[in-house]
Amino acid sequence: MTNEHKLIETNNRLREQLSIENQEYYENLLLYMRTNSLFHNDQEVEESLLQILQDILEAQANGESAQSYFGQNPDAVADDLLANISKTSRKEVLQLVGIIFGISTLFSLFNQLSENRIDFLFLLLNGLLSFLAVFLLFKVMNRQVYKKKFYSVVFLWVIFSAVLGIYFFISAYTPPLLTVHLSSQTAIILLALLIIVMTGAIFYESRKENKMWWSFTPMIWIMGAFGIGTQLDGFKTFLNTQTGVLTVITFLIVGLLLNFLVSYYLLKKERNH
Repeated sequence: MTNEHKLIETNNRLREQLSIENQEYYENLLLYMRTNSLFHNDQEVEESLLQILQDILEAQANGESAQSYFGQNPDAVADDLLANISKTSRKEVLQLVGIIFGISTLFSLFNQLSENRIDFLFLLLNGLLSFLAVFLLFKVMNRQVYKKKFYSVVFLWVIFSAVLGIYFFISAYTPPLLTVHLSSQTAIILLALLIIVMTGAIFYESRKENKMWWSFTPMIWIMGAFGIGTQLDGFKTFLNTQTGVLTVITFLIVGLLLNFLVSYYLLKKERNH
């Protein structure tokens, strides 16, 4: 277990000792700092959050609320703390970009391989869009922590709609300049390898305490199975029927639901550990 994970577990455990009022104050501060620290050293951020939590618990023991101890502008306190936390190295930034780009590319490949092609230009544009979406999501969440919840929902909806619109635009209008067409046999082999590689990568990451990756496995297996199915004549005919379309939609919804349930279970388990 890494030092960062140990700090997070300690934070989760100590947070349960907070009063309801102090817990709301602290968790808003925690969300503000974590969403504003995308390019800051994670361990230093968690150390600062744990120190703040311990200070609040000490103040609480003395009958003082978190708000009276830290003031009514916790975002300013967080900004001052982040200003003194070192930035991530160029290597770590590239690793973060690579992870987001890789996840986006791998899931896009399932769709492209089911159509017997690999469009490298689209994969590049979609990867860049995915990183931009994550960056904007963190920024919007950060800016809306201390604003009314209604405006948070509106901003998130606008970001989601804009990203979705851009995705459909590049899907429809990306020129096939770097497209490779594949035979059904090659597509099946690549899809099988993709399932194996992604499942293996998730298993490897889970051994390093990153068990949240397991939530992706239902969608990987479902998308992989349907991708392979599109290369088989009998299944391809079935998919062209109304029942086939409804079956695909049902399984995708089930995959998303399983993703949510597994994520929720793992988060709850980590919090109660």
